[in-house]
Order: sequence, then structure tokens, then C-alpha cells
Amino acid sequence: MSAAKRLREKTNPDLKASRRPDESSTQMLQLINERFDEQKEILSSELRESEARVLSNLQEKFQAMATEIHSLTQRVTQLENEVKKVDELQQRVTELASQLAANGPPSGLVDELKQQVVDLDARLVAKCNAEEDAAVASNLRWHGVPQVEGENLKTLFHKLCFSLQLTPPPVVKSIFRVRPRQSGQSFVDPIIIVKLENVRGKVELLRAIGAYRRDKKVQLSLQLIGFESPALMYMNEQLTKYNYEIFKEAMRLKKHKQLTAVFTRRGVVHVKLSEGGEPRYIQSSLELSELTNDVGGAHRNSFRE
Repeated sequence: MSAAKRLREKTNPDLKASRRPDESSTQMLQLINERFDEQKEILSSELRESEARVLSNLQEKFQAMATEIHSLTQRVTQLENEVKKVDELQQRVTELASQLAANGPPSGLVDELKQQVVDLDARLVAKCNAEEDAAVASNLRWHGVPQVEGENLKTLFHKLCFSLQLTPPPVVKSIFRVRPRQSGQSFVDPIIIVKLENVRGKVELLRAIGAYRRDKKVQLSLQLIGFESPALMYMNEQLTKYNYEIFKEAMRLKKHKQLTAVFTRRGVVHVKLSEGGEPRYIQSSLELSELTNDVGGAHRNSFRE
């Protein structure tokens, strides 16, 4: 065998051996690249899914806001039209009064027009009150829940519903605390406002609370929502400022034995004049006063007889 041939045979295995690590490295790099591509695809997919979920949630919230804004715009437009009618009628009364002052107006004309203004103004007030009542008809006020850092109010609300065996819980449109306030020298935990999706959910929750009180013979306590405290908490209907004033006056009259029952239903005040009597819807403090005065007068006359 020639020297050249022996040199070639000796060299070829060395070359082959030297190429094998390069081929291994290439395969390793290719495998790493494939893994990177897989991870990239997985992350891209998860990002797309997260983006879709966020967009869907935002779209739902924007849709709900748009619905509320549209409803509010309609109510404002209706009220503006009513106010415009009142202004026009008042202007007409003023003009007629001025025109007829010198000639002597027909008997009772101006008084009649003034009464129309009073009646229309009363209807406008009643309509405004009805709009406010409708706006809070599904809302609740939750008192006595301590405020803690990082709290999840919706989770606390769901815990209460589960403790009352109300499942599934009513759908919550929004839940938040009002601005904190000082009571004397002590801090009072802010009230929680719960806005439910519909009136039916509020009625079901209040019914469940009533059943719990009757069955357990106790009031609601913080233990129902996971606090290690027997302190009491309260869930009541949210009232407009106008109806809240009526409610306070009715409770005062009940304390003085002029009423036997005072309660709210769908954000408005009802009272009972006697045990077993029919509930009466009270629209104003004046109506409440006249009602109790009439009853008091009847009782006095009966006593004289």
C-alpha cells in the first residue's frame, strides 16, 4: 500500500470524527429553535386569548354604560320637556295677568290658570320622584362591614348569599363603598352600595334575610361573611333623599304609637295604621301628617262618644 493511500485512510476517519460534533451542534440548535417557535406560538395564542377576553369584558361594560346613558338621556329629555311646559304656562299666566289687570280680568280666570300651574308643578315633582325611585329600585345599602385593605366586596356579597343559601346569588351590576365619614371622634366604616341587575334579585335577597332571621332568631352577623366577630351588620333598601325623610318621620310616628308598622318596598315607604291593617303607600310627609291626624281625630271623637 502506498504512503499516499495510507495517509488518506488515516485522515478520512479523523475528518469524519471532526464533523460529527458540528452535526450534533446543528441538530441541537435546530431543536432549540423549534422549542422557541413552539413557546412563541403558545405565548402568542395565550396573548390573543387574553386580549379577546379583555376586549369582550370592555365591550360588555361599555354596552352597559351606553344603555344607562341612553336611559338617563331619555329621562332628562322628558323632564326638560315638562319643565319647559311649566315655564311656558307660568309665562302665559304672567302675560295674561298684565294684559287683564287694566281691564279687569274675568272672574276666576287668573286663579284658574294659577291652579293649573300648581297642578302641573305637582305632577312634575311626582314624576321626578318616580324617576328617582326607579333609579334606586334595585339598590341596597349594606351597613356594618369593616373596611380592610385589598377587600373584594363582590366576594363578600357572594359569601353572604351562600350563607343564606341563596344560590345562585343575584347578579351584581356594581358594588362600592360611599365616601368615608367621621362620626364624632370615631371612624365609621363606609356604607356599601350594592346595585343589582334587577328588582327581583333584591326581593329574593331580602326574603332570604327575613327567613334567616325567623329561623335562627338572630340578626345578620359578620361571621356569615368570614369575619371572626359576632358584630351585627344590616342590609336595607336604598332610598332617595326625599323618601328617606318620609321614612324617618314615619319611624318617629311609630315610636309614638301613631303607626303600627313602617317598611319600605321597592324604595318607597309604606305604613300600617293598625295591626292587620292594609299597607298604605306614602308619597309625602304632608300626606303622612294628614293621615295620622285624621286617625288621631277619629280616635278622639270615638273616645268622646
